[in-house]
Amino acid sequence: MVVTLAVLVGLSNYLFGTPPVGALGTILLISLHLLWGHRQPLSPAALTHTGRRALQAYGVLLGGVLLTASILKLLHAPEDWRNLASPALWVFAAAGWFSEGVPSKEPLARA
Repeated sequence: MVVTLAVLVGLSNYLFGTPPVGALGTILLISLHLLWGHRQPLSPAALTHTGRRALQAYGVLLGGVLLTASILKLLHAPEDWRNLASPALWVFAAAGWFSEGVPSKEPLARA
């Protein structure tokens, strides 16, 4: 098990780089917790629409960074193009995704 994990981490670091792999590991653990956490005695609270939208926005951010970095690496793109795979760029896409789906009545219900 430990050898498999070490090989997967090493391969992932080689293919994507350390920061994206850390983010990928985080979203994988969150997903596993959400999928199988309800089977535990102390199950997590059900996500609201806003919570699901936030996780989707994180997926947009992570997917954009990983996919763009992979494409640029495969194409042997010039070093100047690496900014297209920057999280700073993709956070705007994720914020756009998140803000489009926020229901307008939910903040009023809390007030």
